[in-house]
Amino acid sequence: MSSPGAGADISPQEAYDLLNKWMTESTKVQGFLVTANGFRASVLGTVIPLPEGGIGVVLDRNPPLTTFFEFKPGLAARLKYGDARIFPTDQISEIPGAPTLSSSLGFVFPDDSVVTLFEIVDWK
Repeated sequence: MSSPGAGADISPQEAYDLLNKWMTESTKVQGFLVTANGFRASVLGTVIPLPEGGIGVVLDRNPPLTTFFEFKPGLAARLKYGDARIFPTDQISEIPGAPTLSSSLGFVFPDDSVVTLFEIVDWK
């Protein structure tokens, strides 16, 4: 069983509303994928809707989609939200090139894989 993680549990509707806001406003996000067996991947881009309930994080919205990852939020077992209070600014500010983060939306899947989208306010 996965750990509860940082942030608060949110409803599927609240997660959908935030995703929709990010899509509408073309908000820059950093998407992280960590699978149950330890594979990790990250993509910087914007959130777009994909067929069959999928969500994508894409570097460039114009086809062909060359740098992206896709997941299906509806398959998540848990949804988590965190705002700027979960980011340790005293530690992040010490990392050269670290972005300023505003919020995060996490999707924990039944196999304990996790997708987290971090809203980026600014790059340092």
